[in-house]
Amino acid sequence: RPVFAYRSGGAREIIQPGVTGDWFDFQTWEDLADMIVRVDPKQYDPARIQQQANTYSTQRFEQQIKTFVDSAYHQFTQQR
Repeated sequence: RPVFAYRSGGAREIIQPGVTGDWFDFQTWEDLADMIVRVDPKQYDPARIQQQANTYSTQRFEQQIKTFVDSAYHQFTQQR
């Protein structure tokens, strides 16, 4: 499902406007309601949204940490 968020902070880095969701500019219920009314949810590709969400998955994070630690450990042991 697309994500609609206030255009600030991490949302600007995560949401790809028109692809995975969109932003609203003012933190008011009116601005959020306007977005909900004007957006056609069918314009968003669920597979593309899932693909983007997977880049922030726990599994990916754990794999990246493991790779980093393994690499750092390897470099450390090679220096001895």
